[in-house]
Amino acid sequence: MTSLKLRLWDKSRKIMYISPDEIEHLMRLKLRAWLEDYGVMVRVGAIILNSGVFLDPGVPHIMDQHNDIYLLSEVELMQSTGLFDKNGVEIYGGDVLCYREGELYNWNVGQVRWMGEGGYPAFDVYPYIDCDSNGLSYIMACCECEVIGNVYENPELLK
Repeated sequence: MTSLKLRLWDKSRKIMYISPDEIEHLMRLKLRAWLEDYGVMVRVGAIILNSGVFLDPGVPHIMDQHNDIYLLSEVELMQSTGLFDKNGVEIYGGDVLCYREGELYNWNVGQVRWMGEGGYPAFDVYPYIDCDSNGLSYIMACCECEVIGNVYENPELLK
């Protein structure tokens, strides 16, 4: 049996993704979406960028794990960091973490944020941690950490 080999052409950037690492990174992208009108969080199964069959052409939509379709403009997308807390819960942008450096330290609460818009292409924690590295990296390496909610379903956790 032959192995599946792929390459991807990015039409807008005019770039060919050939390396397995590049394609694997694109295929591993995990997203979830907050549907404010319904008050629920869903896993994103697909992002539909251009379809004129049943949807408005050129209007982006998402499809959730139940094959329900929503306008992309009506949801808040959250990307997985690829990291997991002490209980094995996957950490996403928008999650609220409870963390401490050790048993002698107090618990802190922070929000995981994507900082790419500010020219800093990484996830970090807000309020910022005074350390010599990225705050989320520091927490994962040096602290006990647990996802206790997210900013959409549990905004009170940050007050």
